Amino acid sequence: MILSMSNIKKKFGNFTALELDKLEFEEGKYYVVLCPSGYGKTTLLRIVFDLEFSDSGQIIILAKDMTNAPAWKRDIGLEFQNYALYPHLTVYENIASPLSVMKIHRNEIVKRVLTVNGNIYI
Repeated sequence: MILSMSNIKKKFGNFTALELDKLEFEEGKYYVVLCPSGYGKTTLLRIVFDLEFSDSGQIIILAKDMTNAPAWKRDIGLEFQNYALYPHLTVYENIASPLSVMKIHRNEIVKRVLTVNGNIYI
């Protein structure tokens, strides 16, 4: 499993925003978390990316317990739905940007970005 979450609970006062028994994601697959508005999708993502604390539960990333690890140690990225792209950069440059910050060699960056979508033009 690339990501496994179990017994995640989050309350805001008396309101239960999220109650999750178990959710697992395998490497190399795409997943969609789909449910009506107000069922905790954003809360779940915020907990996984350490933008919010859960009241209970466990988060395992690449076989390591990251429940209490800070965001920078989790080594995962988040792409927001709106307003998170750099408007002055191309699609390629937006995807390559974090890889450049990680000081990955240019040839490897090209390979990784083109793996995401073969229709991206440099």
